[in-house]
Amino acid sequence: MITSADVVVVGSGAFGASAAYHLARRGARVAVLERSGLASQTSPRAAGLSSQVRATPALTRLAQRAVVKLAAFADE
Repeated sequence: MITSADVVVVGSGAFGASAAYHLARRGARVAVLERSGLASQTSPRAAGLSSQVRATPALTRLAQRAVVKLAAFADE
């Protein structure tokens, strides 16, 4: 159990998990507080956004960049 942290992140959804990850990569001691399982509420809430990906060329390019970033994240 963590007893001391530089930063406390509340929630481990997409934004909370990303913030915690990037802070930790920069050397911060991060504690993540989550009432459910890690990222357990992310997919059900984000599923509705997938239909928006190809709404415009800019969103399609953004989605393509996100896939590349996700692959790099998985490799780390």
